Amino acid sequence: MRTLILLILLLPLVGLAGPQVLLVKKGGFPVYEEIAAIVSEKLSTGCANSGDACSSLNVEHATLLDESGVADLFASPDLRLIVAIGLEPSQLLRDRTLNIPILFTLIPRAAFVEHGLDKVGSMHSALFLNQPIDRQFHLIQLIRPAGRNVGVLLGPKTSALTQSLASASTSTGIPIKIRHIDKDQEIGPALREILDDRQFLLALPDPLIYNRRHIHDILLFSYYNQIPVIGFSAAYVSAGALIAVYSNSVDIGQQIAEMIEEFVHVGQWSRLPMPAFPKYFRVAVNKEVSRALGFPLAGAEEIAQQLRKMESQ
Repeated sequence: MRTLILLILLLPLVGLAGPQVLLVKKGGFPVYEEIAAIVSEKLSTGCANSGDACSSLNVEHATLLDESGVADLFASPDLRLIVAIGLEPSQLLRDRTLNIPILFTLIPRAAFVEHGLDKVGSMHSALFLNQPIDRQFHLIQLIRPAGRNVGVLLGPKTSALTQSLASASTSTGIPIKIRHIDKDQEIGPALREILDDRQFLLALPDPLIYNRRHIHDILLFSYYNQIPVIGFSAAYVSAGALIAVYSNSVDIGQQIAEMIEEFVHVGQWSRLPMPAFPKYFRVAVNKEVSRALGFPLAGAEEIAQQLRKMESQ
């Protein structure tokens, strides 16, 4: 049976205390390295003057390397928390019997449920990668002209969002059309079916639909039919979506650090915060698409501030 191997970076010397918090990430992905570095930096700054266990917190990094074997790296008597950064480390840790709290991060909410990470134990929690549906609809509320509805394509990885979409539609008064896709040949017909000249297209991160093979055609179809696309990342806005609300590495790293601090400050070393969506976010706007569609928008930061104000009320 093939398993996974981890490499510990900056391991303490023999005789010294082991890590209390272990950040586990996959190698070869700069974004994971960046987030781990941000978490360490934020913890160092945030815990420096706390005067409790946080001020002397020992944080180490572990990198997922390959599938040639596994080292037992979780036996340190000092280890109190493991933070999995990304889906693959989360799956690895799910399959191990560890009586240690685990914080799963940078994973979609749907994957958290699909891979059974929500059932691995009461000591575990998560910080999801995707934005909450309510936030997406609040964004649409801010920019939506009267009479515009929302079309949504859902694939196998996002079909579980049907109820959340219906609830957000009801609470905001924004009508939606939803079509479920089981294979990529259905994307074109479903897209034409749900979109008309009074629609937005809300793109949600399903790999069957919004992948490199289809995204260009979807954006081009929407553009030529004057349909604004609400994306889910800054990259999609650069590619042709009108607008997106998203969280970058700094936002995610900051929140992971805060969840760790909260865990440490409780003093019980056993109770993690509840699973959460990103708290910190920003907005990206494609001004060229805005002008081309005759769809004037305020600046990205102004819209983000309005969105934060809506959520604080």
